Amino acid sequence: MSEQKVSMSKLTLGTVQLGLSYGIANKSGKPSQEKAFDMLDTATSNGITSFDTAAFYGDSEVILGDYFSRNKQAASSAQITTKIRLDMPTGTPGSDIRDAVMRYVETGLERLKMDKVHNLMLHSPDDLFDHEDKLVKALEQVKAQGLAANIGVSANFPKETEKMLEYNLFTCIQMPFNILDTRNISNGMLKRLHQKGVYVYTRSVFMQGLYFMDLNSLVGNLNEAKPFLKRLRQACEDNNMSMAELAFGYARDMDEIDSLVVGADEPAHIEQNIKLLNGPSLPQDIKQELFEYFKQVPEFLLFPRYWDTDPSKSGKK
Repeated sequence: MSEQKVSMSKLTLGTVQLGLSYGIANKSGKPSQEKAFDMLDTATSNGITSFDTAAFYGDSEVILGDYFSRNKQAASSAQITTKIRLDMPTGTPGSDIRDAVMRYVETGLERLKMDKVHNLMLHSPDDLFDHEDKLVKALEQVKAQGLAANIGVSANFPKETEKMLEYNLFTCIQMPFNILDTRNISNGMLKRLHQKGVYVYTRSVFMQGLYFMDLNSLVGNLNEAKPFLKRLRQACEDNNMSMAELAFGYARDMDEIDSLVVGADEPAHIEQNIKLLNGPSLPQDIKQELFEYFKQVPEFLLFPRYWDTDPSKSGKK
């Protein structure tokens, strides 16, 4: 990626909550359209121009499309990231892959009521492993037709990012990053992506609300998170800051990250995140101390899909 990066808001509003009931700490469920529009009004009026959605986020794309079609001024500066997933068997002919990609893209743009998006990402990196050059050629066509300014991958594991970097086509990525997840600092991946000029979006800054949960409510294998959460709370107490300030500030202060993807259940949550965005930088010694400590975090705790949330397992590991 040789051209200069386009500026964007450091905060990206994740909109999965607008289309689905989402998040371990979400008690209010999917919002009404009126409430969703209130949330989007709050975001755009506070300078948020970046919005993250996906074909599989319920009707999130439709809600964004309806909102921005009625708010032309906000739409003129909006940078939309959406994602597609093929789930086609290995060995699928290239023509079928191309047709499927174009069908997904055209459907997404129709739902968004837009001619193009800022970023089109593969929702599942498995698609790239399964189809490699055939999929890349299909995505090259999407970019050549001006339907997306950037093509990228939503990754979970470093090996997926490595695969993406085999192709010059990919100029954006979304990846997990938070105070417990040290992987992409330790392996130098964030620096590599930054040096290559890739737009880096990170998600899971609050681990879907895990940081704020009552420790006594954790069940099953989430009991193994208790010592790490206790250490986080001690760090907050020692440094006279809230959990939100510590967790958000840690990710916000990373120069290699272009934008933090953070969802919200209420307009007030967006306002709170704006305040966190504008908060003071964390002292370097605190960040380094926590980075060293959280190298011990087992990988399964970094992925909500692996968490036990069955109340019958309460008190068990």
